[in-house]
Amino acid sequence: MRSLAILLWWIFVVFTILSILACIESWIHYHRKPGIDTGDDQNGRYRYFVQSIRDQQSHVVGYALLLREYDEQSKQWHLPERVADFPLSRVISVIQDLKPYLKSADTFITLNVTATQVLDFRISRFIGWAQDVLPDQRLVFEISVSEFLQSGYTKRRRLNQQLKEITSQGVSIIIEDVDSSMRTYLLLRDFLPNIQYLKFKAQAFNKSQDHWIDVTLGMWQKQLQNYHVQMILEQVENPEQSRLADQLGIPYRQGYLYDRPRDISSHADRSKADELN
Repeated sequence: MRSLAILLWWIFVVFTILSILACIESWIHYHRKPGIDTGDDQNGRYRYFVQSIRDQQSHVVGYALLLREYDEQSKQWHLPERVADFPLSRVISVIQDLKPYLKSADTFITLNVTATQVLDFRISRFIGWAQDVLPDQRLVFEISVSEFLQSGYTKRRRLNQQLKEITSQGVSIIIEDVDSSMRTYLLLRDFLPNIQYLKFKAQAFNKSQDHWIDVTLGMWQKQLQNYHVQMILEQVENPEQSRLADQLGIPYRQGYLYDRPRDISSHADRSKADELN
């Protein structure tokens, strides 16, 4: 009997030690995990620019927040080469700055997110946080197609399930940078039930002698109709691309033809706030 008591005592001690170690590891993991709350000091180096998304009548229907990095040598803002898991909590202050200039309640805000951020267990908390800040605007998460192309089968299954959970919270999903390759076409078909928009690169569908098109915008359109997924044509830079969107009935467009990304934090652009609408 005494031996049993000693054994149970040691089991209790070992279990307690393991529980304490697990709590410590979880605390460290939570506070060091990038993507939602933490990250290097990026004040000044990174900034969000805003670009409108428009309908067929050129009316503003949404705003894309685009992350930019400042180059000290060229003294210009450009697309970051590598920004892994930029903390979403930094976006809140940007959204709050943008809020006074959103005159229409019938608009949506798109935020670029990574696969790591989508799979983070704190994503639900961030969604509730952002929806409280912008109760009149629809929140949309924008994920690059490269996140899916670079993920293995197991990770894609997890992503698909998480996208379903996110949309149940009232957040729409955009997959951007979709091209004309058959590989992209076949891979994204499984995700169509859990997304609301696909954003296509206009230049990727310009057929030429050295650029073969596996899948046309028309073929994509027929596939998306079965799932009620809306099309957005991005990087629209000339009237010909706009006319192509009109011809195919693509409802939404984004690109330099309509406006360029604008830094809303600068005083010059704040004075031009009316141009956002």
